[in-house]
Amino acid sequence: QDPSGEAGVVAIFANRMRGGQPCTINGDGAQQRDFVYVGDVARANLLALEQGSGIYNIGCNTSADINTLFDLLKATTGYAQQAVHGPAKQGEVFRIFLDFSRAQAELGWTPLVDLREGLRRTVAYFQTRRDS
Repeated sequence: QDPSGEAGVVAIFANRMRGGQPCTINGDGAQQRDFVYVGDVARANLLALEQGSGIYNIGCNTSADINTLFDLLKATTGYAQQAVHGPAKQGEVFRIFLDFSRAQAELGWTPLVDLREGLRRTVAYFQTRRDS
């Protein structure tokens, strides 16, 4: 994810927290997303290239809300500020999570890295980057 972009809340929050900048949550923060660690996604892609055919959902089949994500990243980074809540984005989908059962059945894929560990690894990655 690009921390300078409009999408990619994990990268945006992690980058802003590292810089001591405020983080804005759109709306009340109860929007739910299926966060899957990039290493799990890469592994799924390799399996699909080797033995897959078709389209696969790659996710965790669970969701976490944006407020929880903020709190987990805050704890991971040592960020001291509170979230700023802005207006909700018009037309934003409220809840997204993916059923990965086809990837599990056909590729033997399941997510291995949980949200907390994935965020820890992602923050560590951003800390090694000079340009983020």
